[in-house]
Amino acid sequence: MRILIPALLLVCLCTSSRVAEAASEPFIPPGFEDLLEPQTTQVDVYYGDQYLLSTLATFSPGEFTFMMPDEVVQRIPDLLD
Repeated sequence: MRILIPALLLVCLCTSSRVAEAASEPFIPPGFEDLLEPQTTQVDVYYGDQYLLSTLATFSPGEFTFMMPDEVVQRIPDLLD
């Protein structure tokens, strides 16, 4: 019994790490692999329920970057340094 519990724990840990790893990889249907590449588009930025501006941003799975972040920051009301 003492060996069975650590063995079951090890199996659970290995299985859960594989499930988490598989869940972090996006499913892309064949022919849509380009969706994994960085893309740039214009986005509308809202703060709360208030529209601030439209600006360019680059995104890919797991990453989002404003092309002109200073422009976004200047539009946020009452922002402290």
